[in-house]
Amino acid sequence: MALTVQARNALVESRIEDLWPVLGGSPVELIVDVGSNQGQWLSSALYFLQPSRVMAFEPDPLPFKVLQQWAASRPMVELYEMALGESAGELPFYQTADALFSSLLQPGSAMAKTMVRRGLPSETPSESR
Repeated sequence: MALTVQARNALVESRIEDLWPVLGGSPVELIVDVGSNQGQWLSSALYFLQPSRVMAFEPDPLPFKVLQQWAASRPMVELYEMALGESAGELPFYQTADALFSSLLQPGSAMAKTMVRRGLPSETPSESR
């Protein structure tokens, strides 16, 4: 498969190059993207891995809106505006000025000045439908 420079850069940036040889170039049935943000990694994954189904999870409302717009023309992508954990419940969600660093993990002191704390539900996909 010949790649354009743009496609090659997307592949390298996404780290999918580590998966491609293992999969033997075959499409995959399911991708579960936990912490999808705006779909940066998922965009490359769809291009190179050609999944039949994608489950994308993103608890932060701002990147989730961008993810929704991106996924609107991709019917294989199922979106869930939630975090995932080992049990249902509410956990603090730490939002930072840059959504790439928002997390259920408390940021270190250097980032503490740029965050707000709020609880978000932690559900299973079947509970959210």
